[in-house]
Order: sequence, then C-alpha cells, then structure tokens
Amino acid sequence: MKVGGQPGLTLTLHEEQEQSHNEIGPATPSASSRVDSAEHHQARPQAEPPHPHTPDPAGHSCQPRTTLAQLLLQERQAESPATRERSGKPTLGELLVQTHDEFHSKSADQPDKTQGKTSRLGKSWGAFKRALHITPAAKKTTEPVVTQPAAAPANTEAADVTPQPTTSPVRQPPAAGLLEQQIRTETQDLFGSVWEAAALADRTSTTSSDPVAYLRDPMLKAAKGAARNGTVSAENMYSKGNMFNSIDLGGDNIFKAQANMIRAAKQEVLLQTFQWEPNSKGANMLLNALHDLAAAHPGADPLSKVRGADGQPVRVRILVDELGDRAFKKMWPDAVKPDIANPRVLLGLDQSNADPRHEQLLHQFDFEVRTYKHQLINSLHSKTLVVDGAHAALTGANVQERNHPAEQVGDIAKFFDLGVTLAGPAAKGLREDFAFSWNKASNPHMTTQTLPRQAPASFTVWEAEGGGMAVLTKQPNINPLNTSVDNPQDQAILAAVRHARERIQILSPNFNTPALEAALAKAADRGVKVDILTTSYANRDRLDNSITGRSNPQAYNHLLQKCKHPENLDLRYFSSLEHLMPMQYQSQQDWEDLQELRPIGSHAKLMIIDNKVVITGSGNMDKTSWHFTGETNIALFDPQAAAAMQDKAFAPLWQAAQRAPRM
Repeated sequence: MKVGGQPGLTLTLHEEQEQSHNEIGPATPSASSRVDSAEHHQARPQAEPPHPHTPDPAGHSCQPRTTLAQLLLQERQAESPATRERSGKPTLGELLVQTHDEFHSKSADQPDKTQGKTSRLGKSWGAFKRALHITPAAKKTTEPVVTQPAAAPANTEAADVTPQPTTSPVRQPPAAGLLEQQIRTETQDLFGSVWEAAALADRTSTTSSDPVAYLRDPMLKAAKGAARNGTVSAENMYSKGNMFNSIDLGGDNIFKAQANMIRAAKQEVLLQTFQWEPNSKGANMLLNALHDLAAAHPGADPLSKVRGADGQPVRVRILVDELGDRAFKKMWPDAVKPDIANPRVLLGLDQSNADPRHEQLLHQFDFEVRTYKHQLINSLHSKTLVVDGAHAALTGANVQERNHPAEQVGDIAKFFDLGVTLAGPAAKGLREDFAFSWNKASNPHMTTQTLPRQAPASFTVWEAEGGGMAVLTKQPNINPLNTSVDNPQDQAILAAVRHARERIQILSPNFNTPALEAALAKAADRGVKVDILTTSYANRDRLDNSITGRSNPQAYNHLLQKCKHPENLDLRYFSSLEHLMPMQYQSQQDWEDLQELRPIGSHAKLMIIDNKVVITGSGNMDKTSWHFTGETNIALFDPQAAAAMQDKAFAPLWQAAQRAPRM
C-alpha cells in the first residue's frame, strides 16, 4: 500500500521509507513482548493442567492430554503421504471423517435432539475439510479419499502454536483404536474441535508472502456474509490498488485535509456527518474550499454554475443526521434545535456572524441538503467525504467547534479526534455507502434528487499499485431490543479478534459491547495482548441503562471478570497529553501542534490488530454503534499503514494514558 501525505500532523511516509517497525512508539509490542506472546501460545494446549493425581469424574488420572489439534498437526508433520499409504493405517483425518459421518447419520435419525448441533457441524465441517485438504469419498469406496498436504514449510508459524516433539523428528501416530477413542471423546461437541483444528491448519499454511491473509480472509468472509445489513454491496466492499494518503490528528488537520480534497473536485462532492454546527471552524473550512473551487473555475461568476469535467454542474450533497425533537431535548435540554435541513441554516446565513459569500454556493453548484431524521437511537453516525468517486476521507470528528482550539490563549479543544484520507477504488464503496443513506433521507425545504448507488460512467477509473481496503458499514436499527451483530462492521471486528495472534489495540471513547467483551476475553485467554484506551467519563450516564449498556469502568470490570488470564489485559483511560516528551514525536512541529490541542477527552475510533490491520471510522466499541446507529469504517490490510497509525495516533495517547484501577 502506498502511503503519502502532508506536513505537520499529517503523516508523510513516502519520505520515511527507511523507517521500520523498530521506530514505532512506546506502545508498540517489543521483541520480548512478542516472544512472551508466542510462548503463551505454545503453552496453551497444556494451560492450567489438573493435578496429575486428581481423578476426573470417570475415575481416570487427569494427566495432560494431547489435544485433537496437536495430534492433527503432528501427524501432518510426521509422515509423508507415501509413508501413510504403506502403513495401511487410517489417518487422523480419515478417522475424523468417519466419526463425523457416523455422528451426522445418527443425528439425522434424531433431529429433535441434535438439530442445533447438526447445523453448526455442517457449517464448520466444510471449513475444516477445506483447511486440511480433505476431499469427499469416491462413490466406489466406503472410505473417504484424503489428500494429505505436504509437510509444513520451515517458515510457517507452527512452532509458535504447538510444541514440537523433542525425541525424534518423526512421530508415529497412536494406534488406530486409541486415536478413534480419543476422537470420539473430543468430538462430543465437534463444533469446537473442528474450528480449533481449522484455525491451527490456517496458522501453518500462512506464509510471509501474504502476512495479512490470516486476518483479511476471515474478516472479508464474515463481512460479506452480512452484507445485507450493511450499506455496501459485497462486490464493492473490498478492493485493491488503494493509496493511504494521510493520518490527520485534531480538527484543524482533519478538515484541512478534507478541504484540500474539495478544492480538487472535478464532478462531485459528497459529505455526510452526524452533527453539523453552522459557522463552526470546520464548517467554514469546508465551505471556503467550495468557494476556492468556484474561483478556480474559468469564467467564475457568483451566479453561474461551476461545471465539471462532464460538462454538468458540479454536484454538492451534504447529508446530516437530524435528531428528533424529543431526542434533541434529552441531549441538550437548554438548547434550541436548529432547522439544519434548511440550506440557509446549514450555511449559517441566519446567524449574526454569517459569511454572506455562502449564499453564492446555492447558485454556483448543484447544491442539495438532506437530513436523516430519527426519534430514537437509530441515528446516522457516519462521517465521510467522497470526491469524484475516487478520493475519500473518514473521521470520527463531527463538524463542531469543540474539535478546534479556540483563538484565545489558554482555551483548549475539548476532544481529540482522528481522520484518514485515501484514494482508489475503496472510494467507490464509500460512495455507495453515501448514496444508500442519502436515498433514505429527505428535506421539506427544497427539491432534491435521489443518487444512483453506482458511480457515473464519466468518473475516471482509478489505476494504481496499492493495498487492500474494505468498507465496513452498518445500517441504523430502530429496535431498542436489538442485540444482533449480523452486519459487516461487527462481523469483521469479531473475526479480527478471533484470528489475532499477538496484540489487539483499541481506541474508543466508549466501550461496553457484550459480544466484543466476550471475544476479547477469549483472545486474552489464548495469549493475545489486549490494550484498550477509552475516555473514563464518556458514557457515565449509562450506568443503569439496559439498552445502551454499562459505563466504561463497569465494562472494564466485566471484561476482567470474564477473562481467565487478566494479565494479558491492559485497560487505560485517556489523559492530558501535556506530560508527553517531545522526543516521542518525529518532528518538533508534530509536538507543538498536538500540544496546542490539549484535549480533555478522546473521541477517536481506532483498532489495530497484530500491527497488520487497521480499522477506523465512525464506529465506537459500544452497544449504540454495534446495535443501533448507522456506521461507516475502513479496514486497511497493510503492515506499513498499521505501523504508521501505531506511531502517530495510538502510541502517544497510550503512553500518556492512566491505567484503569482494578476493582
């Protein structure tokens, strides 16, 4: 993936190609921590073994027992296909197939008792056989045909997962009867064993030529499987050939990068945000960019249309979430709700500090506004900018004054936030996301047109060498009892957590999602380091709210209770950045700009998995974003992008954070 950018807090990796992961900030896992993580994985099959002399319920000695996954791997490495053919003994794969077929046939005779397990087996069994290269049996024989893969190559990660035999490089498998007995014992619930073996086979087959495949492939499969509950079609969800342009910290840099994109527009500017504050610094930065675009147009005139490359007026569409009257009153009891659907109100023309030039935008562009109006918790929380279907920006920041430091000395920006810009076919998916939400919105003040979900043929086809990105979205859901995670955003995140091997890092203002808590606890129990950074008071009003969940401290404690290995959890709260030292930044300008922000809380949304995959956008790690609101995120499948995000965004905040107390 190519990475470019702008000066200041905007990352410019094309000038830093010589820098490697060794220069990542303090939060980057050190070599020793990665070794610790690998050692924990090695010890997992024998973690917390019972006392050797403690009998189990059946009266047998509880000696540590080799697991099905271990036997499978050992058999794969111990014997070549020719050796297995000469021995005449059934392989572990063959025995497992036989056991499955017997279990499946018995289940068919007793559908009422095993219906749930049979359906789960059906789904997992296919994945298991694909992972182990097991083919169906030929019609002329009663035994299944098993195509055994070659021995695992030397550069696989098998050694990081399962201890290897020390007595001999070749291990004879146990007798068939003992194997069959063990398989029958371990496959009373085949679902868990099958997936354990499939995951292990996946680890042994991953090579350094595609270091992200073990995360990317299951994430995409899970996300595309839930595409019906997202806003982007499965075919437009993932794309290659994208350029990761910048990481932008703080409102000034976020909206400066977006304004630069608008100035370069040729045909179309599509902007959506959760909140738009008229005459805020961010709003004026974006609107002033439209003025610059109009001024750069040949024969510019305040009353003439700015025409694009296709000869048509440049389209400008602004989509804003509009809280219903009741919801607005609850959030801001003393405020007067603005009629943001009115274009004059959105442009700030009804205020005393209005910029009169903004009136011209209604005449110079094909300018339309829509609002996504809702009364409950099903808001449109997305924040994106898409230009010409080829350039895009995503952020967690709303268009509000709170994201910018005030002009007076001593005033502070109330929230730290994060944004990214990109170019490439991923913007096509983000355009489809915008069109989906735009077509569900309305405006009583002006006539507006629907937007085709497919980009116009006149748009330039982006051709570049670059990395893979996935647009991960979620539709709003009005059901206050909804607990489903069947959507691309949630499914991709859960798949990433399930397949993580070393470290999961999360930055979110809120954290209280039960499904994510459970997945993170399991990850920590298998040796993955889990770092979570939230703002302690961000959702303190949710202490007793059964719909939107627990407060951050409550969620932290709940996660600790779920986890059998809490030593792998590091839970912290966002703290002022004033205690950071300048040497933690790559330039003095970075240090000075970030110190100018001096935020009191973090509103950024970020997830880094194994320093290989980045997920960022509008989605928080809370019940509201996971179950109710509409969200838009981007997943970057590239170690270089992950290292950049680690260095510029996560590590400085993590270093300054305060460790959460454990109750």
